[in-house]
Amino acid sequence: MIPSNTSASPPPTCKQLIAIFTIDSLEFTSHGEVITNDVAPFIDGNRTMVPLRAIMYTLGATVEWIDSPRSVEIWHDDTALTLAIDIPLPDNMGTPVIINDRTFVPLRYVTETFRAHAEWDGVNQSARIYQ
Repeated sequence: MIPSNTSASPPPTCKQLIAIFTIDSLEFTSHGEVITNDVAPFIDGNRTMVPLRAIMYTLGATVEWIDSPRSVEIWHDDTALTLAIDIPLPDNMGTPVIINDRTFVPLRYVTETFRAHAEWDGVNQSARIYQ
C-alpha cells in the first residue's frame, strides 16, 4: 500500500495526473481514458500490486519477458528496470508475482523508478499516478 498522504496535490516535479488504479476494480483510468483490464490491482501486505501490462501502458514503457531467470525487463526513455518474479525487491518494496498467468508488480517501486509519483487515497482505495 502507498502510505497515506494528507496533501491532495502532486509534488512539484510531478505535474500531471496520468492514471488512477482502484483496488479490486477491473477498470482503471490512464491519460483520461477508462480502460477495462482482465485482472484487478490488489493489496499484498502493505504494497499495492498492479497488473504489469496496465502500468506499462500508462507509463509508455516497453516490456520484454525473460525465461531464465523468470523476469521482465522494462524500458522507458533512458531508464531500464529488471524485475525477477518471486524475488523480493530491495528495501522491502514488494515482490513481483505471477497470478493466473498475469504478472503483477509493486506500483510504487515501478512508478518511482520511472520518475513518476504514486499517491494513495485510502478513502477510495485507489492510487493516483502523477508524472
